[in-house]
Amino acid sequence: MDPLSDVLGGNSNVGGGVDHIETTLSATEARLDESAIDGVAEEIRGTVLPVLSDLFDDLLGVKLVRWCELQREGVHDDDDINDALGQLRARVERCTAALLEACRQLEKLHESSASLVLQEATEHAHQLLAAVIRKSTVFTAPPPQVLKTTNKFNVAVCCLAGNALELADMPIVTLSVLSEAQARDLHAAEAEGDDEAIGAIGGGKSTCGQLANNKAELSFDQTTNSIAARFRGMSLKSVKRSATKSDVAVTEEKFCVVAKLEVSVGGGSISVAAMSHPVVVIVHGMQQHNARATILWDSACALPHRIPFEVPDVAPWETVAGLLQNAFRSATGTDLGPEQLDYLGTKLMSRPSDMISWQQFNKASLPGRGFTFWEWFCGITDLTQKCLGEAWAADGIAGFVGKERVQELLTACPPGTFLLRFSDSAVGGITVSWVSQDEYGQPHILHLQPWYAKDFGIRTLSERINDLEQLCTLYPDIPKTAVFPEGAAAHQTSDASYVPCTLSTVIAGGGNGHDAHAARPGHAAPERAHAAPLGHVEVSPQHSLPVLPVFGQHGPSATRENGDSGSFIDLDELLREIPGVADLNSDMGLSRPTPTGLTPTATGLTPTATWGAPGEAQQDGGFVPFFPLRSQRDIF
Repeated sequence: MDPLSDVLGGNSNVGGGVDHIETTLSATEARLDESAIDGVAEEIRGTVLPVLSDLFDDLLGVKLVRWCELQREGVHDDDDINDALGQLRARVERCTAALLEACRQLEKLHESSASLVLQEATEHAHQLLAAVIRKSTVFTAPPPQVLKTTNKFNVAVCCLAGNALELADMPIVTLSVLSEAQARDLHAAEAEGDDEAIGAIGGGKSTCGQLANNKAELSFDQTTNSIAARFRGMSLKSVKRSATKSDVAVTEEKFCVVAKLEVSVGGGSISVAAMSHPVVVIVHGMQQHNARATILWDSACALPHRIPFEVPDVAPWETVAGLLQNAFRSATGTDLGPEQLDYLGTKLMSRPSDMISWQQFNKASLPGRGFTFWEWFCGITDLTQKCLGEAWAADGIAGFVGKERVQELLTACPPGTFLLRFSDSAVGGITVSWVSQDEYGQPHILHLQPWYAKDFGIRTLSERINDLEQLCTLYPDIPKTAVFPEGAAAHQTSDASYVPCTLSTVIAGGGNGHDAHAARPGHAAPERAHAAPLGHVEVSPQHSLPVLPVFGQHGPSATRENGDSGSFIDLDELLREIPGVADLNSDMGLSRPTPTGLTPTATGLTPTATWGAPGEAQQDGGFVPFFPLRSQRDIF
């Protein structure tokens, strides 16, 4: 059953119960002028109020709570969420109207009697009405659960029973910030029905945060046919943190926003304080992921009707899997498959029956890594959302799969078969695994050095896959252009005075594990300049020149293959030897790498260390390095 349909389930019971109550109240209305006052009061107390109490428990204690949970998940269409709330509001209004009619009849009986039965019935009715008004006041547009100071946000608060109350004076709603301790005090005061305590908590100087634009009047909202208050352009200027334990980070400290108002009904005033979902306050974007982990764990693991904001420190895998599924779906709009979820489970537990702790989830580093499970998972969801959406939606990415499983999948495949999986050894990386051949023609599996979001800012995934001629067939047997189409628009300047150029990706050594200088189709194999693998600058279909690697490749020897020692290749000199090529200048866009760790000698430069720019791609012996850029000029 659809979760939103489940919220609205049991409609016939609600309608039938209200029908019965309305019929009963019509009968008692006709008897108000008779002398049997206690009989009418007893029928209202013993029949009408218990049925209404059960209906409100179902509507506000079950269905509305479930609606709030679905709203918090953020994975359902806004129109569906609002439609479900509208239907729920209509039922609450009908039950509230019946309750107000019972209160009116009891008040009329007080004009001629003050019996104990009448007093008890009246007190019960007023307590139920106060509880209904408090429980039916909710955040229909809640504040963001990860709330960054100074960021603007909007909020809406609705009283589901509002239309039935027929309020003469619309109250002012004030929003304030409560700490977790204050939220617990408010929860206790509401359970006891302590109107004075409810009104005092979080008011004045006791608030934990300074909110801008935090006052609005309840009014009739024509778009939703409800009584609501809307707050626009709000911001949290500052927050007052409690003295937390040393092992609790600020991204684990929870607050909430509370909506406070005074509702005048039936000759009395009712203090209302509606709490939002828990909120984590941050001051810097770098805290975003850890704060979100706190919120997701709270949402997934919180028990029904808990004391704010208690949450277990451990959870079963089924709960954590649902958490990860919702997080991935929220970021990408798609679900993870069972096999991918199983692989994520192996990252957190050694046996399927193991419980997973908050410490494992977001505080302890993964074995052999310098990052937590959540940091790794967030890096992948961010990468997928920003750079890999089309390929992921087209099932072009295997995703969460280990090297051992890749070996099983690709072993029997022909050379050129490949798949894409998320990197285990780095945060926010994706790597290509493909079937190559060694020098004896035997197939073996290679793994390309990971690509990151910054790489896709230069060249897209489709462009990179089509650049690499070693990659032919997407596992199991899909032509790569079916998922990664060719013909991406070139990044060209609009200035006609410049000669256009394009960029492409090259695998170091040709990606076959034994021939670093294999000729590309239509190109003559270049002469070897030294023992290390070279990338190539293609300046025409007939000419291909070697270029030293930019980074990620061990330093080439300064000794040529013919045994002569000397300095490295002068690229300018070689280019001048090609007919039709003018002087090399900066407009060509060619980058000459700078060697590091080279010692001048009598015969030239002697390498004493590896090549590479600090801070570039992670060095991993299991990856084949790639040249990020190769310039191809349209000058012939």
